[in-house]
Amino acid sequence: MNAKKNYVARVTDMAKLCKAIGDGRFSDQLVKANDGALNKLAAAMSGKNPPPGVVFSEETSFSRKAVR
Repeated sequence: MNAKKNYVARVTDMAKLCKAIGDGRFSDQLVKANDGALNKLAAAMSGKNPPPGVVFSEETSFSRKAVR
């Protein structure tokens, strides 16, 4: 029987990871923005005062009523 070692990672402190990325010590490829949470934040804040590095914008969508 052969054994193979694999290395895995899990985040234990998101703030520390983000600070290390912000300091340029690690690539921003290590994190992914949560678009759903950011969209909810944009709606809750009425598109004002986004967090640093985020832009809020307003989109208009149209729907067509079903013809009966």
